[in-house]
Amino acid sequence: MIQKFDFHIHSKFSDGEYDIEKIIENLDKNGITDFAITDHDNVESVDYLRGKGYNNISGVEMSSRYNNLNMHILGYYIDGNLDELKTLCNRVSDLRKARL
Repeated sequence: MIQKFDFHIHSKFSDGEYDIEKIIENLDKNGITDFAITDHDNVESVDYLRGKGYNNISGVEMSSRYNNLNMHILGYYIDGNLDELKTLCNRVSDLRKARL
């Protein structure tokens, strides 16, 4: 049996089209058992999914700039409760919105 997984999903907590319930419904329909929601500069999905019994990995996609290049850095197995991470997400999100 081939295991299906998706470790780069965006929800409505950032720029995704679907809320988490719809994402999980779509994952189930497609036989995907392991997943990570890696919203841009946002860890709300980590708290939302905690203790729900899904086979998910906590994640985030952080926006960054280096030498005038925009980059996205994926982080996995993060602690979504860290105040420092939440503060950083808010700051980076605000900067990204200001640039847009």
